[in-house]
Amino acid sequence: MNISRRKLLQALGTTGAVSISGCFGGELTASQDTPVPTDEPVASAATPTPSVDEIPEGGIGENFELIGHDPLYDHNQYVHEVFDIPRGSNGDIAIAGDVVYVGSLIGHQPPLIVDISDPADPEVIGPIPDAIPGVGNGIEGIEVSGDALVLDHRHPLGSEFDTPEGDPARGLSVYDVSDPREPHLVARHDAGDLNIHATSLWRDPEDTDRLLAVQSNWDEPTIIVFDLTGCPDSAECDPTIVAEWSYEDQTGISEYTHEATLSTDGQRMYVPQWDAGTFLLDSSNLMESLREGGDCDPSPPEDTPGEEHCLTLLNPNPEDRLDTDPPFTSGSHHSALKVPGRPYLLVTAESTGPRWDSDTEELVRGGCPGAFTRVVYIGEDEHEHHPSREEEREAMRGDLHPQIAGVFGLPEQQLEHCTQDGWAEDTSELPAWFSPHYATVFPDLAFVTYYGAGLRAIDISNPFSPIEAGYYFNHPVEEVRWTSYGMAGSSLRDDDGERIGRPSPTRPFMMAFSYPVIHDGYVIYADVHSGLYILEYDGPHADQIPDEGTCESGNPGQADAGYEPCPPYGQTEWTGERPD
Repeated sequence: MNISRRKLLQALGTTGAVSISGCFGGELTASQDTPVPTDEPVASAATPTPSVDEIPEGGIGENFELIGHDPLYDHNQYVHEVFDIPRGSNGDIAIAGDVVYVGSLIGHQPPLIVDISDPADPEVIGPIPDAIPGVGNGIEGIEVSGDALVLDHRHPLGSEFDTPEGDPARGLSVYDVSDPREPHLVARHDAGDLNIHATSLWRDPEDTDRLLAVQSNWDEPTIIVFDLTGCPDSAECDPTIVAEWSYEDQTGISEYTHEATLSTDGQRMYVPQWDAGTFLLDSSNLMESLREGGDCDPSPPEDTPGEEHCLTLLNPNPEDRLDTDPPFTSGSHHSALKVPGRPYLLVTAESTGPRWDSDTEELVRGGCPGAFTRVVYIGEDEHEHHPSREEEREAMRGDLHPQIAGVFGLPEQQLEHCTQDGWAEDTSELPAWFSPHYATVFPDLAFVTYYGAGLRAIDISNPFSPIEAGYYFNHPVEEVRWTSYGMAGSSLRDDDGERIGRPSPTRPFMMAFSYPVIHDGYVIYADVHSGLYILEYDGPHADQIPDEGTCESGNPGQADAGYEPCPPYGQTEWTGERPD
């Protein structure tokens, strides 16, 4: 039997009794004594991912309704003719006013400006001007705060070519988006050969003119903080490095940061290290330096506790971190996002994806069991250990010792489905990329893009038992011009040998990738292959989604300084002292 819990409960209704037996090995009964609501959506166990052929036009949704979609055609290319097909290789997104900015994973096409003033009919306006050709623009670093758009440019995930002379191949670009439809470049930072990876923004609730960009890198230093105060005023905008931090420098362990974000009060930084796990940095010295003219050392500390440095480990013991490898070697820590108003982080991990085997001409599934979404306790002093043993009492400092409260995974991800050769037969549909990527988090609800498993809504009201509250499986487009990774096939080249496309060797699959950004009550995300989607959610805790404004996690103060992801949620005030 294949029936969702919600539909089952609605079928049972509030009166009478219905029994289901046989497949459950027993009998399930609802009676007049057990009222079951029929007017409210019911959270349910996670839903298996359908095959591409099973997803109809318009997609498949539970508690989601498709409002608008644009496949993002290849009408804006740096070189070569237009094929008039979906471009593919779409990156992260950001929103200003009534437009969405969509990044690009590759060097052959620019980031785009998309008009969403009519959510049912999104329309591409054109490219973001002055983006750097030849590299990835806004792969995982495209953020808006106030009138500033920050776009990073980095090594692409696929095709690239030499950038024009004088343009930095690695770095940040800052735009004035006071007119969102006409971004105006005001400043750049040249990162040289640094292998940058992601960028987040933070606006100071004590001085709303102060804007910081937190850049994470796969080289040393693994975190760089830029002061963008004055941006986007072209006369005042001068990205200035105010702090650096390196896991290897402070601990001696070689590792890199995937994405770091500041708390709303700026006193803490949430840091997922790719394989080393998730922990917190103390950024209080940096805040004092910026706000009160202090003189913390901006260089990476080379030992613990690093008290004079702007950034340092909150817990000087590097072993006190959330470490899930081992046993889950297929999932590396990706993003750590604060649950507004509650002492938890939502931590996503990223697993290896599928690949095309050119020898066998077959698609090899992603890593088994994929990656998981975790709710992690980071409270300062909520309880005491050993309350009955007075001599052993101590504060349960989750900020010093992050602890997993609950884990969300998909039905396919059961560990018994994994073998030494990958997925067991008939346990997963292609491409079997079960990997959360980005999330926007409310107090009781998270929206998570899940690569090959679509968009998922997760009820986290009980942090010990996160459960699915809805899903949307988009109908993949038939073909794309540029695939960038996972399912990339052979390149198309013109008569001169120049690369003009890289189609998928199979029909593209779902690849929900970007932050799910909330705008005027809608949930908006980009699929790498199939373009931009605008959805309406009506499931559990839908009342926590604001009807007006734009908000996303990982960008504190975007909508209003001091809040994350948006008012009225997300004020934090860290007060616990760092141990000696």
